Amino acid sequence: MINKEIEFEIDELMQTKISNPIRNVFDIIALLLETIKYMLWQSPLPSEKGKLKIVVGKMNRIFYVLENKIFSITMPFFTKLMENGNVLIYDHAIAFDSKNIAIISSVFYKISKNPDNSVILSDIEQFLRDENLDEDVFTVLSGVIVKLLSTEYGYLRYDDDKEHEEAEMHPRYHLDINCANNCTYKLGLKKAIDYNWLRDCLDNEKPCKIINI
Repeated sequence: MINKEIEFEIDELMQTKISNPIRNVFDIIALLLETIKYMLWQSPLPSEKGKLKIVVGKMNRIFYVLENKIFSITMPFFTKLMENGNVLIYDHAIAFDSKNIAIISSVFYKISKNPDNSVILSDIEQFLRDENLDEDVFTVLSGVIVKLLSTEYGYLRYDDDKEHEEAEMHPRYHLDINCANNCTYKLGLKKAIDYNWLRDCLDNEKPCKIINI
């Protein structure tokens, strides 16, 4: 399958949301839902300020490209650019719109109110029941929420962080891999990279990048 790219301009509000720290899967899901809303309302356009790129295909990833930072997460749903220029985002049983995105966001907001972000299936069911949904919609959205919680997002971030550079402990150019404190780690780079390098690094169809040790 050939990868295709859809590119969006990032406005100031979206840039602020992208810049928020990501420390756990709930932060990733919150950003993903904001990203889907943004893509549904905006027209794909190139931008010099910052870029939001969807690579559609076997890789199926979202890339957030800012001045000194590029990071990426898996896109768990299907994305299609329509002939009219709009973007269709869908799963097997649902095409996303502002209404169902708002319902899903509401459920995750309630989950986030738990002190440890713990969630069980009965919680999800009750939060959705509070929305007074038709049974078929309830079933579909339950499946979407479970999918969001069970997806491996493969979070990877590249930073050009001259301000906090500290020899081998915090190299200016580095990759941060994973986001949770108990499993994140850093790989230093000898020079700057760009979006194309990071995209190719994550593309199993491209030659593997080699770490020189």
